[in-house]
Amino acid sequence: LGETCVLALLMGGIYLVVRKVITPLVPLTYIATVFVLTWILGENPVVHILSGGLMLGAIFMATDYVTSPVTRWGQVIFGIGCGALTMLIRCCGSLPEGVSFAIVLMNIVTPLIDRMINAGYVTRERNAADRRVVHVVILDKGREKVRDTVEALRVCMDAWAKELDAGKLETLSDALETIRQLLGNE
Repeated sequence: LGETCVLALLMGGIYLVVRKVITPLVPLTYIATVFVLTWILGENPVVHILSGGLMLGAIFMATDYVTSPVTRWGQVIFGIGCGALTMLIRCCGSLPEGVSFAIVLMNIVTPLIDRMINAGYVTRERNAADRRVVHVVILDKGREKVRDTVEALRVCMDAWAKELDAGKLETLSDALETIRQLLGNE
């Protein structure tokens, strides 16, 4: 079975989603990111999605309880990061496959939540209905830190954007608008 039978992997993923063992957010954003990036790079997205360990990794490895985020936006960022790193490794690296490395690298980011808890930026709250679910809730100190960070990023981005010509700025704006529409208005 392994990486070769995509239909069996999809059936297993659907089973896990229906049984509420995993949410489809990480696998879908992971696979969608690989699709979009391969399409942008002028390669065949279907080949990249159906070859190697992408389906296996997206459905069964990236959804691991211990090392994947529990918040919705955290899962989206995790999936996008896995997809981007996979494509970076596949297209720019000397390795033929990047799924496992991408997942491991993104798993490294997940413990940062623990640091944010210790710093008083967020807290974890158990879901009363499902003991497997833990929500990460941002505290007032965390909101203040986010505001400060966003302002610092805004200053950096403004300086960077001033260096772009009108064509590149319009292309960037169109791409960001497409991403905003895909993610919805949350």
